[in-house]
Amino acid sequence: MILQSVIRAIYPAQCVACESFTEIESGLCGSCWRETQFIGGLACDTCGTPLHGEDDGEIVQCDDCMMIARPWNRGRAALVYSGVGRRLVLALKHGDRLDLAAPAAAWMSRAAVDLITDETLIIPVPLHWSRLLRRRYNQAAELAKALGDITGKTVCVDALQRPRRTKPLEGHTRHARFEALSGAIIPHENRRCLMQDRSVLLVDDVMTSGATTRSGYRGSLCWRCQKCVNCNTGARRQRYLNTVCTKDKGRSPMQTIEMYIKPGCPYCHAAQRMLDNKNVAYTTINILAQPGRRPEMIQRANGRSTVPQIFIGGKHVGGFDEMNALQSRGKLDPMLAA
Repeated sequence: MILQSVIRAIYPAQCVACESFTEIESGLCGSCWRETQFIGGLACDTCGTPLHGEDDGEIVQCDDCMMIARPWNRGRAALVYSGVGRRLVLALKHGDRLDLAAPAAAWMSRAAVDLITDETLIIPVPLHWSRLLRRRYNQAAELAKALGDITGKTVCVDALQRPRRTKPLEGHTRHARFEALSGAIIPHENRRCLMQDRSVLLVDDVMTSGATTRSGYRGSLCWRCQKCVNCNTGARRQRYLNTVCTKDKGRSPMQTIEMYIKPGCPYCHAAQRMLDNKNVAYTTINILAQPGRRPEMIQRANGRSTVPQIFIGGKHVGGFDEMNALQSRGKLDPMLAA
């Protein structure tokens, strides 16, 4: 205790953002705290973006998550990527400020408290080896390890790999980001036993378009994780509402097919095109125009909240990926005709 007091006297606690003196280690001074946009209250359940309005316990989504199918289940963010929050993220990412991982992980753990379960496996978004060699560390892995220390959950820093180097995506459009990162992240062959049938918490420092998180999710999904959630230090975008659609084009009578969708969702469009090509009748349920149907969808889909969610003959098939897998194995047509 005496030694600790001496050390504190020689090296007093400083703000992690501006280095002014503070009362506690690894914290923010009053001025920086006021300028930091912590995310609390009403937020998108899928990516963590803060939303306007009161949090009444209902599940809500931001504009982007309503328009773009997110393959992960739920997401949280601790900070808005601006001002002090942006400076902290950049200092951790490019400034060798590994001391920022601990306070950032503490903020992230509070934001993600409802996502972490007893079985949760924490994994970071990986870096390509050349970028890791140049930077000397993976900031997402540092956050994941610090988060594991705080929560006591298992961390696997090399569960995912990034065998293909992608060009810097700053300033690129959403489409370009998704295109560049498609298939860029894969699972580590020797870590499959850890990821098999586990609930995964995927950690990254910033979420912009969601392209990196999507690629990381698909990498972990190769080992059939029960769910994958996202937790970031920064996130953006706002909320959106839209319309209705029911589709029945007088096609060949087969099993009753129901599809929960959102306008603009590429996976929904792909699933509809597949069924259109088979000349089968189906009904779409737009959960933006009929928000009361979303809880129904989540309940029927055993907790899954992404779209599309497809039901054939009352049986839950899953999303487009699952239906496409049935098609590839030659099992979809018999199911439709059963």
